[in-house]
Amino acid sequence: MPLYASSPLSPTTNTSTNGIISKKENNGNLKANGENSASSSHGIEDTLFGALKDLFTKIISQKKKTGAVAPFQFITKLKKENELFRSTMHQDAHEFLNYVLNAIAENVLEQQKKMEEAEKQQTEMSDKSKLHADPNEEAEASSMGGSVRTLSNSSNSATTWVHQLFEGITTNETKCLTCETVTSKDESFLDLSIDIEQNSSVTSCLRQFSASEMLCHKNKFFCDVCCGLQEAEKRMKIKKLPNVLALHLKRFKYQEKLQKYIKLSYRVVFPTELRLFNTCEDIEDPDRLYELYAICVHIGSGPYHGHYVTLVKSAGQWLLFDDNNFEAVEESEIQKYFGDLPNGSGYVLFYQASDLSLNTFGLASPSWAQSVGSSGSSAEFEVSPEPSEAQAIASSSNAPTIINTIIPIVPMTKICYHQ
Repeated sequence: MPLYASSPLSPTTNTSTNGIISKKENNGNLKANGENSASSSHGIEDTLFGALKDLFTKIISQKKKTGAVAPFQFITKLKKENELFRSTMHQDAHEFLNYVLNAIAENVLEQQKKMEEAEKQQTEMSDKSKLHADPNEEAEASSMGGSVRTLSNSSNSATTWVHQLFEGITTNETKCLTCETVTSKDESFLDLSIDIEQNSSVTSCLRQFSASEMLCHKNKFFCDVCCGLQEAEKRMKIKKLPNVLALHLKRFKYQEKLQKYIKLSYRVVFPTELRLFNTCEDIEDPDRLYELYAICVHIGSGPYHGHYVTLVKSAGQWLLFDDNNFEAVEESEIQKYFGDLPNGSGYVLFYQASDLSLNTFGLASPSWAQSVGSSGSSAEFEVSPEPSEAQAIASSSNAPTIINTIIPIVPMTKICYHQ
């Protein structure tokens, strides 16, 4: 299955609590077959995240400047964990993105818990050693009704860097038209799915996403204050803006008459800069600006067949990746993928907050990423003898290295890299 990514960490980054290792530590730790075994020493072995991290470590460790990498280890692990991807049928890129993000978050959370437990045990052993070394301290502790303990700074077990990067919060507000009581329900998201219309824009679709909806007739709302079904007004707003906005355009719709899903090849204009106006009044930084840096494009007339390509902005240059082929394109070329056949349709859009700081996450852009896009208008990558089912695309230097490790994920056939 498809994907876009770069190095797991920059050369200047140290080992972090999420189990990711720096390039410097990994360079001498590659197996003969090119797979990295460093993940096993950090407790993320035999996980999807470990396989994906090893894959991109392999990419940045290549001596060649261009090439293709077959992600057998990652695909094998993916198929083992999720039977949906075991068949040879065409799969959905958005479903894949959603699954991988959630799986990685779970892997990181499990690793955090293991490291916290190990730290706790180490602290307890250290405390016992100190007490044995100074019996008077132990006696003093006993007289105080307890033992001497050092409290470790445990991170929030429900939060990972995946959530810090991708998570936003929507709130569903329902106003009873009888008593005017407003009921709200919050829900977190890692990607935002919006309905689309013909000859529209992402901005207008986002407005429609938050448009008011009347609940009446058979769809009346049960008001706890009125203790009965009442007419109500419902609308969705964004309560917390994500650092990275993965915007899914719902191009596949189920047709009752045909009893199957069809593709909506509508023309939907998406801007290179975006502000979200459908937010709550008390939201932090309501004027936050987002910049488009990657596009997953679906080419084909239906949901069960077709082809995916990816456009990525790197060092100010837009790059088009299609299987083993790489091509630098002008920004104006993006409009070819607004919709309608035959060029294909933008399916998942990746926007990054313009004020996002890598230092917030202890990250830095990889130095080699600055050269991506500077080697000419087109290139053909070396093909590995055995084709695989995924492709990773070299990263955008404008995005955090961690982000580049896992998105955008799009169904392709190779893992290509360009350094």
